[in-house]
Amino acid sequence: MTVITLLRHGQPHSHECLLGHTDSPITDFGWQQLQCASQDTGCDLVVSSPLRRCCDFAKTYAKSNSLPFVVDERFQEMNFGDWDGLPLAHLWESELGYNEFWAQPWLQTPPNGESSLALYQRVIDGLSDLIASYPSQHILLFTHGGVMRIVMAWILGTQQQGNMHLSQLSLGYASKIKLDIYIDPTGKQWPQLVAIMPSPISKTAKESA
Repeated sequence: MTVITLLRHGQPHSHECLLGHTDSPITDFGWQQLQCASQDTGCDLVVSSPLRRCCDFAKTYAKSNSLPFVVDERFQEMNFGDWDGLPLAHLWESELGYNEFWAQPWLQTPPNGESSLALYQRVIDGLSDLIASYPSQHILLFTHGGVMRIVMAWILGTQQQGNMHLSQLSLGYASKIKLDIYIDPTGKQWPQLVAIMPSPISKTAKESA
């Protein structure tokens, strides 16, 4: 049995913007959120997205707990292309197609950005590699809301169905999901959702990116 706990980054400085590959560090409050959320995880390995809102804290956490630390680009947020870094209020009010993407993310792709299918493929490939490389270990994965929603779609078998990738799952900053993955004698991986845990401290009603 391999255990993976996915932990979303804390509140970033540009939390009012759509942050995909835009590399904004977290605020002091975001750091506090992660300190609370990462207590007593009992993990054996720390893996992180390369983006600073994940990696800065993850690296410090791994070092302070004498844990192996791995950076994996496959767990960074979706590339939103021309929308990346723009204020969310502007995107909602504009005619750039963001509303349509939010409603049907499997059918719409951000201009010059990444499709939901491409995101799905790289995230699930990354998970499968982690499970195969670190059997019987507890992995703490610092990542993003979009990645966590993709993992939920994979677990529940809802990929390319409706809009689960975005609006049907609320994951605030520093929230967690925990997976158990059993590997049978043939090598087949059987993932199971164990828990969804909200942020221990939150002060924003709507959190994105």
